[in-house]
Amino acid sequence: MTRTVVVLGAGLAGLPVAHYLLRRTSAHHEDLRVVLVSPHDTFYWKIASVRFALPDQMDEDKYMFPLADQFAAYAPEKFELVIGAAETLDPEHNSVGVRVGDDLRAIEYHTLVIATGSRYRDDMPWKEVGTTAQTRASLARLRARIRDARSIVVAGAGITGVEFAGELGSRYAKAGLKEVTLIGAEALPLEKRVKDNVRRTARAELDKLNVKFIGGAKVAAQGDVDVKDAKTITLTHPDGTSETLVADLVVPTFGVVPNTAFAPEGMRDEASGCLKQGGDLRAPGYNNSMSLIPRFYSPFMCHVYPSL
Repeated sequence: MTRTVVVLGAGLAGLPVAHYLLRRTSAHHEDLRVVLVSPHDTFYWKIASVRFALPDQMDEDKYMFPLADQFAAYAPEKFELVIGAAETLDPEHNSVGVRVGDDLRAIEYHTLVIATGSRYRDDMPWKEVGTTAQTRASLARLRARIRDARSIVVAGAGITGVEFAGELGSRYAKAGLKEVTLIGAEALPLEKRVKDNVRRTARAELDKLNVKFIGGAKVAAQGDVDVKDAKTITLTHPDGTSETLVADLVVPTFGVVPNTAFAPEGMRDEASGCLKQGGDLRAPGYNNSMSLIPRFYSPFMCHVYPSL
């Protein structure tokens, strides 16, 4: 009897999981079949997105890799690639509903690995934006606006914001071609969990690139920050004061949302939207459902297969 492992997501977690199952686990389980489900038909090297989001910085074949090519070596009876998005999950009947074009396909599984990851609000291309075509379109819009802007505000001074501001500084601000401003909620860039000496170093490096940093400030909710031209935003400070800032372009780098809407409400944490999971990454109450969507970035978790 064939045992089907469905892997939802072909990103930094799902892709190596699928390869591991096909290369290693299947050697001990000849009845194993892997179905990889992904809404986009390419692997997106999102780690470098802060660099290739700039115009003319990197060719597409350096950050988008066709998924079909990555799995061409596997026999059809052992592997299937489904280009579609998970819409429903019925853990009681071991079935996941995947939207493929206009059809909703039901795929039954013996074991389910959820590696759907997360996305940024406002369709920012720091991570995948829906399909491959939608990601390309988002990148094209951002690049065009960066090219035309003379002043750019980067909203959010976490890892993504700092790296993106650094890329803008290296390319434009250091040479006096564009004004670049980074806004962060803390007095120093990066998060509090990062050591202060590292944060101070990041600030110093941004200064060298002629990137202006405004710390201890948050973008007011009414600003509706998204990628827009000639945008005026309001900043609020801890002492209650506020200031306005005008730029040709405002780019948000915050607002990560887990891709878990397809899962039943009882499987999701109400506050974070992440899937509930135990220490072994299994969904509580469902020994054949595993989640590779941790609260913190740690994609390479490949110790979940001995239960097959």
